[in-house]
Amino acid sequence: MIKAKTAGILGALLWAAAVARAPAAESHESLGALLERGWPEAWFVCGPFDADVPGGIVESLKECRAPLGKTDHMAALGGVTRVRPADGLWVETPQGDAVWRAATSESGSVVLDGLFGARDEGIVYAAFYADAGRREDTYVRVQTPLGARVYLNGLPVRDVRAAPVDAVGTDRFLLRFRVGVNIVLLELPLASVETLADALAVSIPELRMHVLGRRPLLTGMSGFEVGLRIQPAGRFAGLAYVPRLRRTGVIVGEGADRRQDAVLTLFNPGDAYTPLMMVQASVPGRGEPVRHVISAIAPGEE
Repeated sequence: MIKAKTAGILGALLWAAAVARAPAAESHESLGALLERGWPEAWFVCGPFDADVPGGIVESLKECRAPLGKTDHMAALGGVTRVRPADGLWVETPQGDAVWRAATSESGSVVLDGLFGARDEGIVYAAFYADAGRREDTYVRVQTPLGARVYLNGLPVRDVRAAPVDAVGTDRFLLRFRVGVNIVLLELPLASVETLADALAVSIPELRMHVLGRRPLLTGMSGFEVGLRIQPAGRFAGLAYVPRLRRTGVIVGEGADRRQDAVLTLFNPGDAYTPLMMVQASVPGRGEPVRHVISAIAPGEE
């Protein structure tokens, strides 16, 4: 009884410490800055923790099972839905102590090799904060070797699924940020390129070229990484779109009709294919509008 009571008090104290040690204001990037840059620069990471699926992460891949179970490694801090990561925040688990550390991303990719040492696999948590001046919809792409479980302000928005390695690892979804400080937290099952190649029975160069190479947000050099892009999003007729054209660098036409090609990003957040549609674009005073027929877009695709 005394042991149970002590454990309860300890858990409460750890949760209080987590709240007391919430990141300083400089760790709260504004959502506007994130959207302008395209990715979060300031991250917090914690792990690795032991795999919580039978046989481990790599074995689950061989059997086409989801590589992530339901163990909450943040339970001592109130659980994954309540934890508020901060640099130096300690976590007590049955496996031993772990600590949250600050990390920086210069290109949208966070390489986590330094956490693993000699380990071949494990679970890592990665989180970032965004301070929104108004409620705002965003379009997010997450790329990982094996998929990610994603939370926004403690609410689950994406989960890891059971599928072959070459069919997972790219997740697209919408996030609506509320006014104030928001937290996005990812739970990542990860494994080294050596063990991934072994699980797929391919060489490491083949893995990097044909599997990791299809995820351009990743460096492709490590199995221990995550890439994330975030953009503003609008909604129209069941579709989401990014209200910024992406330049292709291609110039077409001649003389006064010369123009630069650009890409409009459309995303289907629904659970059914979209109908065929026509998109029309025009520049005032520059001739006839350009029209394109958009083929049906699969659920969760762009």
